Amino acid sequence: MESLFAEIDAAARPIYESYFLEADQSGTLEERIYNAVECRINCFTDASSLEDSTHVLLWRSEVIRMRYAQNQRFLRKDLDKWLPELNDVSKETREGIDGIPSF
Repeated sequence: MESLFAEIDAAARPIYESYFLEADQSGTLEERIYNAVECRINCFTDASSLEDSTHVLLWRSEVIRMRYAQNQRFLRKDLDKWLPELNDVSKETREGIDGIPSF
């Protein structure tokens, strides 16, 4: 099963990441916030079944836990690209900001 989970992730990852890699990250702060949230909404909407399955299997698959953690780091780094202003906020504030546009 772990090999199957790894293969599913390998097939889905390029599709998932394309939402973020192709997005326009320019504009005012307000525009960038709006676009970053919209980008996540579009991706999460299209990947909701995969996300639901991930959460169901997270506790019993090392591959899924590892890839889920990678995805969380990817999303955090992506938000840094959209909003470099986040470098100036406290750790607590940053954790809250990361939680707002998450699943």
